[in-house]
Amino acid sequence: MVKFFLEICGILILSSTYGCVTCKMHTNNVTKINVMTKPSFLKSSKKAMVVSNTAKQKRELCVSVTCPDIAFSRKSVQVHITIENAGNTNLEDVHVEGSLIALERYKNNVAQIVFAEGNPVISANLATWNIGNLAVGEVKKYSATIVCQCGKYCFEVTANSMGGAYSKAECRTSWKGGCNTLLLECIDTLDPVIVNEETYYIIEVTNLSTAADRNIKVDAVFPEEIQPIRTEGVTTSIIENNRVSFFPYALLQPNKKIIWKIKARAIKPGDLRIEVHLTSENFYREAVEEESTKVY
Repeated sequence: MVKFFLEICGILILSSTYGCVTCKMHTNNVTKINVMTKPSFLKSSKKAMVVSNTAKQKRELCVSVTCPDIAFSRKSVQVHITIENAGNTNLEDVHVEGSLIALERYKNNVAQIVFAEGNPVISANLATWNIGNLAVGEVKKYSATIVCQCGKYCFEVTANSMGGAYSKAECRTSWKGGCNTLLLECIDTLDPVIVNEETYYIIEVTNLSTAADRNIKVDAVFPEEIQPIRTEGVTTSIIENNRVSFFPYALLQPNKKIIWKIKARAIKPGDLRIEVHLTSENFYREAVEEESTKVY
């Protein structure tokens, strides 16, 4: 019997001289076939052996990005971007975009991409890289410099190519300080006062932003000429050595106000100044307000 190799529809067939092979269908990259064996009057028949010589193309992009969790007002930070061809075929016309997205909005805030490697087109909060071709396993790495005044921002990176490959990643940074998110005010209800007379100090904190702030903490420091007696307000306090420390207020929503009151007694004459200190999660330095009181 004479044997021969016959290639039909991209597969390699080992058949007998009398076999007739026809293409049937493709499933999971293996071509199934029907084999018409030789007539029954012949003594023997060989079975067909199928070997695939094609592999399915897999277009896959993999993007990652890293940035610091916390930064300080107007201080630049580095964002590191990695783009990889994770498929098994070369990619063409690869485009990458990095965008700085505000998660909290503050009046007159400043946030922008100031520099990026790889010669991208930069427009304020958006950087665009036109990479072109990306070979199998090839990796591109870029750094971008971003700066912000205050608030929480997301740096989002998307990548796509001809043929439909797509990937997306993001990282987030919180900038502390720099925006007047909280307004601190302190007034006295009676001024001037005489020795042994009492007055109230009213402390108000207003959230001026469109985002909530957390752990609002207020302390008031009194001079020796006037003594704090008791307090009332949204949280309790501790009075020690002419210093009033209020426990933190957990969450202050946008455009909301919280109030504390301190009752104090004049001890001796003088032109006095009360200091009120404010801190919160969005502040990395204290805000300080003074209120003057004359005692006769």
